[in-house]
Amino acid sequence: MQGKEILTKIQPYIKDNEVLKSDFEKEFGQFTISEQKALIDILSKININIVDFYSQQGNTESGKWFFPSGRDLQKVAAANPAIENFRDNSLSSMTREVCQNSLDAVVDNTKPVTVKFREFDIIAEDLPGYHTLKEDILSAAKHEWLEDKKTQQLINSMENCLNREKIKVLKISDFNTTGLKHGNWESLVEQVGSSFKSDEGSAGSFGIGKAAPFAVSQMWMVFYSTKVGNTKKSIGVMQFVSFEKGDEVTQGPGYFSVDGESKKPFSNEVPFDSEKRTEDGTDIYIIGVPSNWEKGVELSLFENFLVSMTDTQEIPQKLRVYLNDEPIDAKKIKKTYLNKLNAHKQKKDKPNSVSYYEVLHDDNKT
Repeated sequence: MQGKEILTKIQPYIKDNEVLKSDFEKEFGQFTISEQKALIDILSKININIVDFYSQQGNTESGKWFFPSGRDLQKVAAANPAIENFRDNSLSSMTREVCQNSLDAVVDNTKPVTVKFREFDIIAEDLPGYHTLKEDILSAAKHEWLEDKKTQQLINSMENCLNREKIKVLKISDFNTTGLKHGNWESLVEQVGSSFKSDEGSAGSFGIGKAAPFAVSQMWMVFYSTKVGNTKKSIGVMQFVSFEKGDEVTQGPGYFSVDGESKKPFSNEVPFDSEKRTEDGTDIYIIGVPSNWEKGVELSLFENFLVSMTDTQEIPQKLRVYLNDEPIDAKKIKKTYLNKLNAHKQKKDKPNSVSYYEVLHDDNKT
């Protein structure tokens, strides 16, 4: 979109040489970050005042990728054991871990937790730190691991993702949840091998399972955004390989943070999503997801949460799920999966989850 087109688009909102953010917030959701920059340049040239629009929308220039480094560190290649643990069934594992953690963070037990899976595309260059990743980080890592075939394959895959015009993002949002409080945030973002449970009955705890979303991402990259009360924060995390940085070597993971020198999170939402969160909860953005992700998510919901998604008088519904704004209920995924079993003549090996579901819906039970 050219500058004149942008100006034409926002012209109705200009009054007395001012543009109020609230007047065109919905309109700006359609702008890419590069277009936002052009907008600011245009407005400044014609003396139109705007209320710190760019910083409020999430200026990626104010953040940088930070890859912790040091001397004499053990180098990390592409054979990441945490991620490899989930590679064979990455979508199923990711769905199980994410939904379970959401269930463990429930606020009101009389209402179901809602988890929404939504796919959208972003312009590749609007990925935070795009040029640094493409021109510096991947290049340095590629040079570091010239003799490691698996690491070269990983980096080539990441380069292919960045070279596309658009990158597919999977956003996973939960509602009727607490959001990531301090202990949860530290365990999820800043620590390795640790877990944090809100109570002893929690099945999910951000232990090794927190690596599952990275196994789904072609970039091994996830952005986290959360709201707890009046506090919002977000950060990007990339599980990567080691590379030389001056006379030091990085330890692997990188963080898209406020200052590029620490893991300090932003105090707002991610810059590439115009949708704003109004209630407590967490948003997870998986960068570079496969096109067939819905099938893997449905299968995992069936195998792990069929009973939780069922709503009966005896057992009220605990989990409500949406895939791209379409509600997914227990009956639907049961039918879909049984059709798949029938197609492969495997109905005799019906999973326990189907049996549980049928017992709950048996009209003849006493």
